Amino acid sequence: MSKLKLDFELIPGGVEIYLTEETKAFLRKAKTQKINVPEWDLQTDLQLMSGLAKLQAVIQQDESEQRAVPRVSVLEHEEGYFISHELVAQLSDVQATSLGLPLTAPFQLRITTTGPLLEASTKITPRWYTAARPVSGEQIGAFLVVGQEYYRVPEPSFSALKAIGEFNSFNDGSLDDRLAKLAGLSGILGGEGGDSPIDLEKRLRDLRISHATSFSLDLRQEQSGLEFDPLLFSQDVVRTFEETGEQVTDSANVLTNHQQSHFSKDLFERYAEARSAYVIDSNTYVFIDPALRPALNIVREAQSSNPEEKSKFVKNPAAFIKDRLLDGKEETPELTEALERLFIETTGYSERVQALGIWTPKPIPWLKREGNSWVPEKFGLKIGESTITLSNEMLDHAIDRVQAAITEHESMVVVDADQAAIPANEDSLTALKQLQSHVQELAEHAEKRASEEENGANEEPDDEREEKLAPSRHVLILEDNVEILKFMSQFKPRASYCAPEVPSIMRFEPKPHQIEGVGWLQECWCKGFPGVLLADDMGLGKTYQTLGFLSWLQNKRTALGLPRQPILIVAPTSLLANWRDEEVKHLNEPGLRAQGILYGSELKSFKEPGASNDVKMGRATLDLTRIRECDWLLTTYETLRDFHISLAAIKFTCVVFDEMQRVKNPGSLNTHASKALNADFTLGLTGTPIENSLADLWCILDTLTPGLLGDLKSFVKSYPEDDHEQLKLLHTKLLTRTPETPAPLLRRMKSDISEGLPAKIESVVDSLMRGVQERTYNELIADVKAGRIKPGLQFLHGIRMVSLHPHAPGSASGSDINTYIAESARLKTTFDLLDQIHRKREKALVFLESIDLQEWLAYAIKLRYQLAKLPARIYGDIAADERKRIVDRFQESPTEFGVMILSPKAGGVGLTITAATNVIHLSRWWNPAVEDQCTDRAYRIGQTKEVRVYYPRAIHPLYPSDSFDVVLHDLLMRKRELSKNMLIPMEGKRDVEFMMSRVATQAE
Repeated sequence: MSKLKLDFELIPGGVEIYLTEETKAFLRKAKTQKINVPEWDLQTDLQLMSGLAKLQAVIQQDESEQRAVPRVSVLEHEEGYFISHELVAQLSDVQATSLGLPLTAPFQLRITTTGPLLEASTKITPRWYTAARPVSGEQIGAFLVVGQEYYRVPEPSFSALKAIGEFNSFNDGSLDDRLAKLAGLSGILGGEGGDSPIDLEKRLRDLRISHATSFSLDLRQEQSGLEFDPLLFSQDVVRTFEETGEQVTDSANVLTNHQQSHFSKDLFERYAEARSAYVIDSNTYVFIDPALRPALNIVREAQSSNPEEKSKFVKNPAAFIKDRLLDGKEETPELTEALERLFIETTGYSERVQALGIWTPKPIPWLKREGNSWVPEKFGLKIGESTITLSNEMLDHAIDRVQAAITEHESMVVVDADQAAIPANEDSLTALKQLQSHVQELAEHAEKRASEEENGANEEPDDEREEKLAPSRHVLILEDNVEILKFMSQFKPRASYCAPEVPSIMRFEPKPHQIEGVGWLQECWCKGFPGVLLADDMGLGKTYQTLGFLSWLQNKRTALGLPRQPILIVAPTSLLANWRDEEVKHLNEPGLRAQGILYGSELKSFKEPGASNDVKMGRATLDLTRIRECDWLLTTYETLRDFHISLAAIKFTCVVFDEMQRVKNPGSLNTHASKALNADFTLGLTGTPIENSLADLWCILDTLTPGLLGDLKSFVKSYPEDDHEQLKLLHTKLLTRTPETPAPLLRRMKSDISEGLPAKIESVVDSLMRGVQERTYNELIADVKAGRIKPGLQFLHGIRMVSLHPHAPGSASGSDINTYIAESARLKTTFDLLDQIHRKREKALVFLESIDLQEWLAYAIKLRYQLAKLPARIYGDIAADERKRIVDRFQESPTEFGVMILSPKAGGVGLTITAATNVIHLSRWWNPAVEDQCTDRAYRIGQTKEVRVYYPRAIHPLYPSDSFDVVLHDLLMRKRELSKNMLIPMEGKRDVEFMMSRVATQAE
């Protein structure tokens, strides 16, 4: 007889785990021996596999990270695994148990202090308790030894004990230094309570230490002039901003309004330099990250400078600070990225910066509808972050008061004692009069409507006449089209056009759709378009078509005798190297001729000696003569922002904006700088012209062809996102050509392109839920019926997770790998598909959101198909350069079976993985554009084989048409279908409502 058992042994730095086999023969003593890792049989032990899947995933990540000193969290050797104490603490209970590690310590950790935290003699005392009795034990790394028993110390207790040890060993230093130590502990203990294993003394429980890693500016115009204070933000806010691309609001800062006022007036300005920490009140502190302090020192200097210097600083704090901190150092991409993170351009900041040249808040009239009345009862004025509500009766009085204050040279007017004051200036007066005019229009409209309803008339109102303004010369203070149409670009034919001309300089014969694209660009240029948007689907060759057009444009201008002017290409930093490579790859000599690099370390050669940047200096600081000598230049959006005074002084033959969704925000400095450029022709490139709202599209086109869509306020009103008829009209307006005029926007999907791409076969694969998945789904429905769960987002997320799998890997005791797979209809379908792909020796991409399930799936695939290594994974924590290495390795052997597991958001952009001919969407995303981008990793130009795309769905036997997977699939397909005939945002406000209206019917 033999018995398998996992065991562990404490060693320096961590623990060894190994598998033993105990053999017992008749009348002989039992013999125990270790089993080598390759001989471990995991197929029948799901729990063991759960822990080992985690270890293998960590090994894979440790090996992939490029570190000067490699990190070793796990080490596999012949007889077992070494696991560091840090990783032991991070394991879930299920993972730890599956690896044979001790149970989690069944005690409560109580943390007390010996005195006030800020006194040098104070210590923090941790003790373990069971009930009311203290537990006597010894901590060894992530283990607590009580008598002869070993227990595991999990997170956050492990990190808390480590931080306490560091604090207690720190006997010297200033108050700031002690606060820095406390900040680490506060971050660990924050949010503990309820059923937490940690019990905190009141002074620790009430302790609040925020860790500030970046800042924005709170701007205000006072009688003494422009003033500003820093708004502090945490790393979490920065991370969210980087992941979503959405601007941060002022209110996301680490302090409340009252605390911010105290910090600005009483603390920050008290010292000449930024402190390492600030005491906000008795239990609230702000710890300033060391990387942020030099930037805040620059803010302090700027606060004490003269009005002219203050104005230069607030126009572009990021560039100002970056230039000061570099101080002649060579600029590297890593350093640039780190400096860019210090300053956050919030929505409040950008509104103020964009609104007024001297950065004072611009009053924007707004309308608040109350009830169902046709004429609103209240109206308002928005000034920066403050909103002033005015009744109809108060409006005339407010206009009179502001007018009188202007005459008397008063700075502010209080119309209502309970509300903020109104600046006494022409902007406020104009806004108030606009409101007054709007009220009169609404009243007239109400009377007209009432009359029409009474008389049965249905007359259409006359179209409003658009005022067409002559184009102005390039200036840095721009005419914006946000509230009203102030600036409209002009169309002026440049040359005759007959048919597309394929430049002989192109190395490879373009495909038919690319010839059409180049011809469209040529026609738009010849017929006088100021700018156009090439919005082809990803993978159709936007860069290639652009290079063909630019080479033609250079020769065409020469033939027409037009002056030689440079071309400017603006793109994210990560794409500029690709532009340089593509120009060499696709164009014969001389290509686009003389090249100029306006970013990174090469920018220095174009800068005026001793100068910083345009925004700080208030003038052009680049060598304009040298720039004009170049035939084409490459720059980043950040460099354009910092040096837009110089670049706006140059007449460009063409400006190309790659990934143009970077200028979708009308209030950002990037957009402002982009609109300041002086280009004869402007070309935008993006595969996602609408990300969040139709306003994205308006802003992009207002940069390319100002006035084409009118002003933003009227545009949003004319094209509601739920008015499909209007959206169809917009689609027709932008994408339909007439016999005389091409469309200003060209968008082709891969489904529209027959040449150059193999077939894409999409399959929906349905499987019925069975057993635990069906029962868990039913329990959620029952909870909603009983009122234990509200039919909202909580229910929707729960039903979404159950539809993937009813429980986490390893949480079902005694299950084997095949049982776990069978418990999920979607997972079973995925492995059925992988079995087929394996037999055909093909490659597959599996898109899956859950990181825990990613780790388990990778290990399950390795075991099932006897692979030498785990399948590669790409998810949010994998760096961009490592993603490229992973893809390159995957691409090396296209005729061998292989699987890559990717998170939809991380793996859905910037990767070409044509070695894969199968795509499995194990996770579905709310946004069909994100899902399509995932498919486009394999299905793109360069793919020579048929691509099969699979959508596994879990079907509930009682609700087949209203199962979560079916409803979500219907929503995605509906949006895809709508997008063929109209321009719609792929993430709508009513998505959740649509899902709930279908899924929640099961609970009725």
